[in-house]
Amino acid sequence: MENEDLRDKIEQTILKREHFIGRRSVAFILEHIEESFWTEEKRPKHGQIKPEKLPDLLKRIYEKRSRTLPSGEPFPPSIFSPPMMEAEIDFSLGMIKGEKKWEPKDFIPYPHFFERLVNHVFRNFVRRNQVKRENVDKPSSNSG
Repeated sequence: MENEDLRDKIEQTILKREHFIGRRSVAFILEHIEESFWTEEKRPKHGQIKPEKLPDLLKRIYEKRSRTLPSGEPFPPSIFSPPMMEAEIDFSLGMIKGEKKWEPKDFIPYPHFFERLVNHVFRNFVRRNQVKRENVDKPSSNSG
């Protein structure tokens, strides 16, 4: 774009809109998660994520994604393997691959946990925000 002032203004507008996207994403998920997510019978006994840990884990996930894309920082290798006993997060004391070391504070949930979480949140969002079909199809009393 030749007009530098316009280009800078557009760039700043886009960046301003995207500001705090990680916080907004975490807030959105927390707003749309219900107790039924945590009380599902099929949840594992070991490697289970506790509700009070979810906000920090979501922040960790977003930070990890942010560091991985530009710098190539690897994910913990455990997320690429089927979890032990259907765990939601690695519950080992740590792992080493080559010269890289991960401790429990570095772990992120397994992909199957994300899938279940996103599915749950998406369904709740749609359910809470859909317009009741009978209100859309009902003719107004003023027509005629």
